[in-house]
Amino acid sequence: MHHKTRNKILFLWLLAMFIGCTAYVANTGDIAIHWDANGMADTYAPRYVLFLLPMMIPLFDWLLLGCRKLDPKRANYAKFADSFDTLRFLIAMVMFCSYLMTAAEAWQSGMLQIQRISLLLLGTMVCVCGNIMPRFRPNYFIGIRNPWTLHNEQVWCSTHRISGWLWFFGGIMICLSACLSNGIPFLILIILLIITLPNLYAYYSYKGQTST
Repeated sequence: MHHKTRNKILFLWLLAMFIGCTAYVANTGDIAIHWDANGMADTYAPRYVLFLLPMMIPLFDWLLLGCRKLDPKRANYAKFADSFDTLRFLIAMVMFCSYLMTAAEAWQSGMLQIQRISLLLLGTMVCVCGNIMPRFRPNYFIGIRNPWTLHNEQVWCSTHRISGWLWFFGGIMICLSACLSNGIPFLILIILLIITLPNLYAYYSYKGQTST
């Protein structure tokens, strides 16, 4: 599974480079690389960045693999190896899709509804994370990491089981927010909830165990 995931990520990188070549030829000026909350381009860069941005796909994957090797709890990664590989590919795919938006805007500015697509992309990522989160085991880089989950494996497991459902449905709500004329306030609310509630649950779960 590890080698298959690596090969898939390298394929995404090569495909992004090919797409970047076609976008480079189609554009002769600066390209948009960032959009504001309303989906309007607010940052531009020379078109040669079309060849630099795809490098983030394999580089970020190498960073994840490096973090795993540095993790004091790295032995636990074997217990959720498939989920870790799924997360690696998910992040690579999100970065690839984000690059596609940049390349598409380089081909023809204004052809995409950036805000809606970004919300759908983010919501899908959160859904998938919620689906694999219950299989995570204690580590210092992935999941709900706080003093209570890292100190007690039972609290870790129960927190990630609850968080998995919360993130899954939170991701669906983020996707639905793409239908709103301005889904950013709703997005902020969802993100606050899926970050705050798991940490509160971990605290009270740990406190309940230690008080008995």
